[in-house]
Amino acid sequence: MAVTSKGLDIEATHTLLGEATVVRLQNYEKFPVRCDVRFRNGPEIGRTRKLTIDPGETGTARFMPSRLVVRLRIGVDCRPAKEDEDSR
Repeated sequence: MAVTSKGLDIEATHTLLGEATVVRLQNYEKFPVRCDVRFRNGPEIGRTRKLTIDPGETGTARFMPSRLVVRLRIGVDCRPAKEDEDSR
């Protein structure tokens, strides 16, 4: 799993629940963060889950593939939530 947090204090862990993959993100910062979790499974179209996690809270992103997974690539990109608001 590749995590890009731009110096933020974010913890990312992943687990399998049956056929689903779940990524748990813990925000240890004092401000909300915006995270994009990308799941790529070979020939399937990549899926992105977007979440905003409040300070001290946990967020989860889930992916259920539609076919047998040989290798799943997970990418996590987090940034302060305020940056998202400024770019709109």
